[in-house]
Amino acid sequence: MIEAGWGAPKYYLLSHIPGAGYIDTNEVESEPLWNKVSDAQLKAMLAKHGIRHDTTVILYGRDVYAAARVAQIMLYAGVKDVRLLDGGWQTWSDAGLPVERGMPADVKPEPDFGVAIPAQPQLMLDMEQARALLHRQDASLVSIRSWPEFIGTTSGYSYIKPKGEIAGARWGHAGSDSTHMEDFHNPDGTMRSAEDIAAMWKQWDILPDQHVAFYCGTGWRASETFMYARGDGAGKTSPCMTAVGTNGAAIRKIRCPPASAARTAVSSRNAPDGAALIRPTGKRRAILMPDGATLIRPTGRLFFQAG
Repeated sequence: MIEAGWGAPKYYLLSHIPGAGYIDTNEVESEPLWNKVSDAQLKAMLAKHGIRHDTTVILYGRDVYAAARVAQIMLYAGVKDVRLLDGGWQTWSDAGLPVERGMPADVKPEPDFGVAIPAQPQLMLDMEQARALLHRQDASLVSIRSWPEFIGTTSGYSYIKPKGEIAGARWGHAGSDSTHMEDFHNPDGTMRSAEDIAAMWKQWDILPDQHVAFYCGTGWRASETFMYARGDGAGKTSPCMTAVGTNGAAIRKIRCPPASAARTAVSSRNAPDGAALIRPTGKRRAILMPDGATLIRPTGRLFFQAG
């Protein structure tokens, strides 16, 4: 169990899930574009945290997309079994489950990852691979950005100057701005239902039988969406789901799609009647269990169930 967050673990030190370690997202990505670090650096990071390719890793965060960013990069590296806690720290805290303070016991380094890194290179696309998807009838390049970002009102970031969108990309929704993902969350922060997400994407012709690649501004929102889709969060989604970040630099030719292309511009703060986020139903919600296992939302204890 590992908590992921950006920067020093100030909140982690005050309270975290018992036994959980901590990963700073700066260990897996770097400035100026916040792309993943080199494969050699990934190998060193995984060794430091005692992680092999066959280690089961459960990640959570104060922000779900921080954990998802680390999870997606671990999968790329070759960790076979990476899981997210639905709703992250807030879900654990709201359930009144045990917590602890301070740093956990030292982790024994694991220098032998067991396979060459990356073991799953298909989970990261470069610029030319992403561009090629735009010319395929069986593929979608999907923008996980807010509607204002998608139509070119704002870049979404103070340090990204270009505004607009990749020509031919489809809008996969996100949230109210570059730091929120309300379109994928219930009010309590857990994932919306698989059916809800699939219906949202169908409006933009993002379909389960396609090869779909997600991108956002720096990769965090795309990674969270990738993890939901990979966990069957949108029906029988292609195993080729890929997260890529643009940061204004991946595909230089950008334009603002016409307003008429909106189809149905559903966002958490500007949704038509009947399109608001669904409320939790009390059902168990599952996130990313690769081999038929399901991580159940905490209800007094954390456990796994065969799916």
